[in-house]
Amino acid sequence: MSWIEVVDANGRVVARRAAEGVPCTVGSALDNTLLIEGPDVAPYHARIDREADGRLTVTVLGQSSGLQRPGAPELAMFLALTPSAPVAVGGSVIRLVDEATRDVSVVASGPEPRWREFVSRRPVQWGAAALLAISGAAIGYFTMPGSERAVNALAVAVALVLAECAWVGLWAITGRIRHGRARFGEHFVVATAIAIVGWAVAELESWQQFLLPGAGAAATVLLAVTAVVWALAILLHLRVMNQAHWQKHVRIAAGFGVALFVMVLAVRDYQGPWSSDIEFSAVLKPFARVWASSPDQFGESLTKLRGQLDKDDEEPAATVAEDTAGS
Repeated sequence: MSWIEVVDANGRVVARRAAEGVPCTVGSALDNTLLIEGPDVAPYHARIDREADGRLTVTVLGQSSGLQRPGAPELAMFLALTPSAPVAVGGSVIRLVDEATRDVSVVASGPEPRWREFVSRRPVQWGAAALLAISGAAIGYFTMPGSERAVNALAVAVALVLAECAWVGLWAITGRIRHGRARFGEHFVVATAIAIVGWAVAELESWQQFLLPGAGAAATVLLAVTAVVWALAILLHLRVMNQAHWQKHVRIAAGFGVALFVMVLAVRDYQGPWSSDIEFSAVLKPFARVWASSPDQFGESLTKLRGQLDKDDEEPAATVAEDTAGS
């Protein structure tokens, strides 16, 4: 029996597969058939196939750096794999042998993480789409009162789903270009979960600014939680794309979270045409009086809410008056 073996720079066989078990993939991602680690190895670097005449060939995948013969500087996109002609990938060598070497241990690829297996299930993906649409409909129906509640619910649901599809589509296209697989459904489940968590955190921020204005410590903590949610979103999307390079992914996500925290912290006291206190008070409904920090603060919050509601009532009336005057 012939075997395909991966030999690292120290001469150790670190991966092995029977030659009859092709096609198979080679790369640094954990779900490859043959796992090869190294800075010059792409997550999905190459694929080994058997041609019609029985020969084995190695073909480059995605945006990998290419293939070469050991010791040769020339890079190729396609090479034959024979007992006398191994193929170099990064600092490792893929070779074909008639009998597997037995004096070294083989490092096997790790199993698929449970969370990634969960998000790859079709029922879970369709359930995420339904949950997102229902959430959008509820937001449109209950936070946009008026005679057109059903229309508002439909509009917000459609807008929310389309916006998430656009976000997920960017990740899927990037994954397709860099790693050969889009994984749109997996990204969609992650985006839906993060959107719901982010909405819950945003509601906490709304209540804090409405009920506890000026509570700097609480506002900073909630801002930090928001940054953590976004960092977690970036990290999970990166892990869906590629299971390798964990430390690199953590650095990217952490850097994004810190940058977001600093940026929002720097501009959160901005008071321009849009005032966060008034905006939040416009969507909040009657609340328990015991939540207020003091009777004065409770009255101030109600005054803000009444002022915003009066303003909302004046805007349609002004529009009607303008239309009447124009006609």
